[in-house]
Amino acid sequence: DAVVAEGLARYIGYGPIFPTASKKDPDPVVGLDGLAAITARHPSLFVVAIGGLGEGRLTDVARAGASAGAMISALLSADDPQAATRRAVGSWTARSSRS
Repeated sequence: DAVVAEGLARYIGYGPIFPTASKKDPDPVVGLDGLAAITARHPSLFVVAIGGLGEGRLTDVARAGASAGAMISALLSADDPQAATRRAVGSWTARSSRS
């Protein structure tokens, strides 16, 4: 378990949640079930979901309990990275205000 040091760690990056092409040899996909399990097992840990995230997957990642999501490839490869970032932040903020 990547968070056995929970007493020391304040946050972790956990994934890849979905398949990703940004790494040459990525770790196995953990999926939304794996994300939900880690956030349930360690509720005090700030968990950043990584790997294969895009705008359309933020809601599912949030529902699985992630504290945040990293969308580096999705944002950098967007036609308009600033607009994509604004949409993603708006989507995440709207999700957070409903929680």
